[in-house]
Order: sequence, then structure tokens, then C-alpha cells
Amino acid sequence: MTKKLVMLSLRIPENLVEEIDSLAKEHGICRSELIRKAIRLYIEKLEKRRDKITSNPPKIHERFVKLYI
Repeated sequence: MTKKLVMLSLRIPENLVEEIDSLAKEHGICRSELIRKAIRLYIEKLEKRRDKITSNPPKIHERFVKLYI
């Protein structure tokens, strides 16, 4: 089953576009595919962090220390 792709428009710094294009070329994929993969990896990282926090939430004093250090 093919997933429906939605066009998304955003502005990013020119030097970042150059890095994206360079990496995409190096890996033999298009710019869009590289960005999709990068976003997916970042979302997975955030989900793992969230799951770790919710399964073992820091004690109140630990959260306070992290906020003010």
C-alpha cells in the first residue's frame, strides 16, 4: 500500500540545503527522501525520550534541578 504524500513548504538556511543535497547525493536518494528519513528518525528519538520519561518519571527535585542548571 502506498502512503499518500502531502506537500509541505518550509524555509531553511541555505547552508543546510547544501548539506542536505550533498548527503542525498552521497546516499543516492532525492532531497525529499533524505528529509523524510531525517524527520522520521528525529520523531523516533523524541518518542523514545518521552517513553523513557513516562516509564520512569524523574522525581520532583530532579526535574527542578534540570530546570535550573
